[in-house]
Amino acid sequence: MQVRRFKKLIPKDYIVQNCRTYLAIGSGYVHDLIAVDSQTLKVITSDIVQRNEPKFAEIIEAIEKLPRDVLKEIMTLDDEIENPLPVFMWRDNQIQETQTEDYEWPNVDSKGFLLYENTTFKTEKECVRYARRNMALFLQWVEELTAANIEKSQKILDCVKEYRRSDKYLSEIESKYEEVADR
Repeated sequence: MQVRRFKKLIPKDYIVQNCRTYLAIGSGYVHDLIAVDSQTLKVITSDIVQRNEPKFAEIIEAIEKLPRDVLKEIMTLDDEIENPLPVFMWRDNQIQETQTEDYEWPNVDSKGFLLYENTTFKTEKECVRYARRNMALFLQWVEELTAANIEKSQKILDCVKEYRRSDKYLSEIESKYEEVADR
């Protein structure tokens, strides 16, 4: 997304970022006070935003005045960076390299993703280290979750087996069915 271009077209100084399916306009506390759906280009406001509040109404009005083709371009193209610096991120289960003009927060890469010091890196080596740690934690979580589910499933299975062995009502129905089946 062309976040830098978009920021120049709207009033106020908010954090603007690519959130994959929408462009978010917000703060360090609420990232999506206002959002623009990347497919429908519809403006969506957070529950805490009053659309008629002057500071938000001005932004919404500026977005709605943008020609649809311009807004569509913003949603689909990457920003061009004049003095590009490499930035590496672990995203979509792979290391991705993009560019930025400044590593300081809040800033975005050429695709419009917000840069965080703990998830974006100046070197690929740092990103690989993060990715390995992230993947190890994810696999540990999956292993623990799977073990817990197996344990729960085994308890349920044991209860079902015990119920089948001890259920007199079921046995009575089965014996009556056998009597009817013999006739």
